[in-house]
Amino acid sequence: MPATVELRLTIPSGLGSEADVLAELRERVGMVEAERAAERQRTGRRVCGRRAVLAQSWRAQPVSREPRRNLRPRVATPNKWARIEALLRNRAFVREYMAARAQWRDGVQVVFPPGTYWLRRFAVVPREARACPERRHPRLIAPIDVDRGPRAPLLAVVRTTATRWSLHLAS
Repeated sequence: MPATVELRLTIPSGLGSEADVLAELRERVGMVEAERAAERQRTGRRVCGRRAVLAQSWRAQPVSREPRRNLRPRVATPNKWARIEALLRNRAFVREYMAARAQWRDGVQVVFPPGTYWLRRFAVVPREARACPERRHPRLIAPIDVDRGPRAPLLAVVRTTATRWSLHLAS
């Protein structure tokens, strides 16, 4: 392996003559610099010069903070209407929860909306029963499609007790 290697950078011949390419490059850089100078003139901002850059500590960091965690997606679905419906349900829940919590703090016996978790678990507050969609089987949780051929059986996850689950063939 050689101790040093020299690499000569050239403009590819497919772009045109070297003089034309360099002239166009200088022109475009000049246009961008002029746009930025006009923007700085309009906003009153200044460019940090060479001396100011060298005077900075290598350990320095910005004093101002970039805004973080402003986007908090609670619902992710490609279906626009399902997303709108879920956002409206969330908004209604928050409204009901805040009203119930305000009354509860004032000492009023109140029933919290379905979905209340922390207060139900740690403060033992009453919660409204969650409305479940009707199912063919009262304990059927979710059907599972097992792909084993054209006549594959349909399995269903069924809750047998509070902690036990089992798989059954669904008819």
